[in-house]
Amino acid sequence: MIFAAKILLKHSQWNVSEIAFALGFTEVTHFNNFFKKQVGTSPGKFRNGEYQIQMVLTGRPFDFRNLLFEYGF
Repeated sequence: MIFAAKILLKHSQWNVSEIAFALGFTEVTHFNNFFKKQVGTSPGKFRNGEYQIQMVLTGRPFDFRNLLFEYGF
């Protein structure tokens, strides 16, 4: 589910509410809390690229291939 959320946040025009409901969440706040707990940042910050900046600053380069590998694809 996190993989799908990341893909939708990065590659769709849907807002966070639409993504949350499409993934089966009945409340946007539940999706936001779930996403932040799993990823370490909010869906909005992830979408805006702040997550990638954080990874670069911590020495972990963001690479889409790494994301796919992390989730077993």
